[in-house]
Amino acid sequence: MVARTDFDIRHALCFASVAKTKSFTKAAELMGLTQPAVSGIIAKLEAQLGFPLFVRGARRVELTAKGEAFLAIAVQIEKLNEAAQEQARELRDGTGKRLRFGAPFQSISIPERAALLDNFLTRYPNVRLEISHGTQPDLVEKLDRDELEVALLLRPFDTSGMRFVKIHQSIGHLLVPVEDPLAARQGLRRADLAGRAIVGTRRDLDPSTYDYLYAPFAKAGAIIVHAPETVDHEMERFARLRRLIHLRFGLGTGARKVFGDMVRLPLLDEPILLEYFVVQRSRQTSAEAAALLAMAAALYAGSKPEDAREANSRPAGGKSRPADVSAGHRRALNLPRVGTNP
Repeated sequence: MVARTDFDIRHALCFASVAKTKSFTKAAELMGLTQPAVSGIIAKLEAQLGFPLFVRGARRVELTAKGEAFLAIAVQIEKLNEAAQEQARELRDGTGKRLRFGAPFQSISIPERAALLDNFLTRYPNVRLEISHGTQPDLVEKLDRDELEVALLLRPFDTSGMRFVKIHQSIGHLLVPVEDPLAARQGLRRADLAGRAIVGTRRDLDPSTYDYLYAPFAKAGAIIVHAPETVDHEMERFARLRRLIHLRFGLGTGARKVFGDMVRLPLLDEPILLEYFVVQRSRQTSAEAAALLAMAAALYAGSKPEDAREANSRPAGGKSRPADVSAGHRRALNLPRVGTNP
């Protein structure tokens, strides 16, 4: 049985420093040691490992093949050492709490997201909020691996093992160039777009969202033209430049309406709802994540989107005004009990 070789973490850090600088003298300066002390540390480490780490030259040192292999481990130790020191600082200073929040990049355009995060930052100034962006499959995978406490997801998604709260809902309309003969109509069905181009996203970026939003148009014979970016206003900009039809959300509800050089037309088929949910894995016990879900529930209860209210209570053609997010923003600070399902 081979005896276990334990070595001082400082020896690995010293080795990594020499390997990066290719100089015992420079490594000594960086570590606040003398050059003989660094040489002695490396000699002890080589003796412990049982193989040489460096080939000494007149002006510089080079790693041996085994030294190259061991450097990967030393770099990991170096990173873990830095992380440990950072964690210790945070615990000592009382700033160790954090919340990792993931969201699709295109969600930047919904006002409820900004209101929710502003509320959280105001309520919890000592919690470090880390925001990352990704596609929906990436975000779900990070939730599964516990690399995120909370994510903002578009329906449809697999709700098994999830706690989730709706935060946004809007109805899809078609933006049609004013010069297009279809713009003269009062509304469109998907079948009306057979053989016509409509701006959309690539399926490989997010299959479930594509299948929900754009696959029905493709099935009806429409040609999906991929926009360079998937953020709403950039997709609309692309549609305006190319004079193409665009599925757009957040324009209120109602009948035909002119928006500059584009015309908003309602879908006469089954309506398309864009629904965002704040999602947490049920096994997650983070108090900060629970607080964010509570805020999301209060925000949605206090400022239901005008689209959703009109869809339930107003006939098509009724006038609408933009959703008032500020009322929900204020209510969210009261932190009511969280609702786990919409």
